[in-house]
Order: sequence, then C-alpha cells, then structure tokens
Amino acid sequence: MGGENITVLAENNVEGILDAMNTVIARSGTTKQSLQLSEGLPRPSPPSGGFGARNDKGIPARASLGRDDNITMDDKRGVVVIDSIQTMASDELSGMAGSVGQIRYAAEQFVRLAKTTGIPIIIIGHVTKEGEIAGPKILEHMVDTVLYLEGERYQDARILRTLKNRFGAVEEVGIFEMREKGLLEIANPSEIFLKDRVKNVPGSVVTVIMEGSRPLLIEIQALAVPSQLAIPRRVGNGVDYNRLQLLTAVLQKRLGVPLATFDIFVNVSGGLKIAEPAADLAVCLAILSSFKNKPLDPKTAAFGEVGLLGEIRGVRYEERRIKEAKRLGFTTVITSGTGRSVAAIAKLFS
Repeated sequence: MGGENITVLAENNVEGILDAMNTVIARSGTTKQSLQLSEGLPRPSPPSGGFGARNDKGIPARASLGRDDNITMDDKRGVVVIDSIQTMASDELSGMAGSVGQIRYAAEQFVRLAKTTGIPIIIIGHVTKEGEIAGPKILEHMVDTVLYLEGERYQDARILRTLKNRFGAVEEVGIFEMREKGLLEIANPSEIFLKDRVKNVPGSVVTVIMEGSRPLLIEIQALAVPSQLAIPRRVGNGVDYNRLQLLTAVLQKRLGVPLATFDIFVNVSGGLKIAEPAADLAVCLAILSSFKNKPLDPKTAAFGEVGLLGEIRGVRYEERRIKEAKRLGFTTVITSGTGRSVAAIAKLFS
C-alpha cells in the first residue's frame, strides 16, 4: 500500500461488515475512504485517541489503530481480513457464533461480496488438534484458496502451504522465519536447518526432501540402544510412526540386523514433519549408522523410497535434489542409481 494510511478494523456481526464495506465502496471514487468497522464485544479503550470514531450507524469503531495506521479501501486497492470466521454471527440466523449454520452463512456472504466488488477477502479459521480447519468441510469448498501456516512452537521456521488454489498450482510453498519484526522469507532454508548439524557422529544422515517444488536439505538423526522393555520402543519425531515400523522391519528381514531387542528413536532436525517416502533411505542409513556406531561421511546425502523387498525406488525431481545437494557442498549423493537395494548401500558401514 506504499505510504498510504491504513485502518485495521474488527467486527463480529456479518451485517455490520457488509454495510460498512458497501458504504466505503459507494463513497470511494477518487477520494480514499477509511473502512471502519465495529467490535461487537466491548473492549477497554486505549490510553490514546483513535478508538472514539463512529461509523454511519453510530457504532463505536473500537478496533481503529489511529490515523497513521489506517487501511485505505478504495476502488483500486484494499483487502479485508476476517479474524476469525468462527467468531462471526448474523442476526438473520439463530445459534451461536461458530455454529455450522453461522459459519456457512458468513462465508457465503463474504464470498459473494468478494466476487461482486473485486475486493480480496482473507478469512482466518481455527484449526483442530489434528490440523484440520474447524467447522463444516464445505467452508473449504466455498473459497478460492486454502492456505496453511505450519510450524512448531519452539522453532522459528514457518511453512506456508497451499492446499487448494483455483487460479494456479498448489505445489509452491513459502518458508519464513519468525523475527522480532514478524515473518521474514528465508532465501536459503537448507542452510537454516543444517547450521547446527554435528558432523562425524553416528546416526546422522542428510536427506533431500521437496517442499512443493523446492528442494530442502534436512538432517535425519537416529539412535539405536538396547531395550529394557519386553516390547522395544519405536519413537519418531517428524516421521510417520507406521513408516518407521515398516523400515525397521525391512532392516531386520532383508539385512538381518537384530533390531528386535533395540529401542529405535528417529528425529527430524528443525521440527519439520516429513510426509514423502523420499526420506526412507536416509532413515534406514541413520538407524544402521547408530546401530553399527559408524558415522557416514559428512559430505554425503541420501534419498530414495525403500520398498518391502529392501529395494530402493526412484523419486520425482531427482536431478533437482542432486543439484541442490551439490550446491551446498555435498560431494556424494546416494540414490536409487547408486545401489538397487538397502543391502548394497549398507556396505558403506562394513
């Protein structure tokens, strides 16, 4: 928006938002008008001025941040942020804010307004413990784009994923780092995730995963220790538990590694969560490295899918992954072309 004035507004009544926006659009023309909405729930007044303004309906605009921080809405630019859709309520419907009917009605009104006025509307939604959007699934079908901002509480990295996009591909992701001034884009995320890596230690292997169409180098750490339990533990942080069980079984059956009496712990450094099978080979090598207490060459990276027969399968974007690893100084990249089975690759530790 350049150096223009901006006003940040809040309102938990659907009709109030629609009326205020229509008023602004009608008045805009060549003269910029500030969009001021009202907060349905009472808030304490701030110590300085700026919260006392009233809109054309006489409702206090309690979320205004002041003249120098005003969002300008005119016929050419502007954006509306609804935070959040679960707090929106309409007088036309019965039921509390956040109910299925209220969410569907509010989303329908905002989508219709965005289509008729051309003003982009960003709807922020709550998520469940499983990471799904809270509320009716139809909410995802009504909007044009669905974005997820992921990240661990104790990590600075944040990944912006696209789950739906009616106007383009969903493979692109944005990787950001939380700083004092907010989220800043990470130009080289691989260096961020590898900066604290300890070299020449058993159980550490670097792999190359794809976040969208972007190759990303991360460290897989594994620890194999004799178990004191009747049923040894398999603990995965950042990797799927069932996938870890499968890979452990492959090592036992195809390579004859006696892991039945060992606890296996696998961790993905940086707090990332890996969903693609390209990290299978790195997980296997990390477990073998820890079990045999022999480190892998620190200039070696590995990726590839491991099947139940112990074979190594190719994955997509292999050339792009290899190129990224070479760019960061890795001289050896182990893939399906290096060896057709995990048993063949395991000779590195003999």
